[in-house]
Amino acid sequence: MPKFIVYFAQLHEDFRLPELDALSKLENVRVEYDPRSYIRSSPFLVVEISSSEQAAKLVRRAILIRSIIEYWGSGRTYSDVYSEVKHEQERWALYKTSSFKFTVDAFGKSLTQEEKVR
Repeated sequence: MPKFIVYFAQLHEDFRLPELDALSKLENVRVEYDPRSYIRSSPFLVVEISSSEQAAKLVRRAILIRSIIEYWGSGRTYSDVYSEVKHEQERWALYKTSSFKFTVDAFGKSLTQEEKVR
């Protein structure tokens, strides 16, 4: 199953996973995650959901979930991320003729515009 990042609101940390589990049952969406990977002080959780359409079902009824973002890759440097993402060419085809922008968001610190663009 594809990976997604659940971006939670920064409140009611003890209710985040129960809400996710309840919405999963209510919307009949299979969500898999390791509860041990949940960090109460972080708004992010990596989960597996069968499709972006299924992820959208969870978000539309959620209170504590800000968004669910498709996870394409990660790394310590831009080069690491690029190396991981370039192998997923089938994903790129959907966006070949679309315009897009990057929005950089930080948690736990503020970034200057220069840092966001770098």
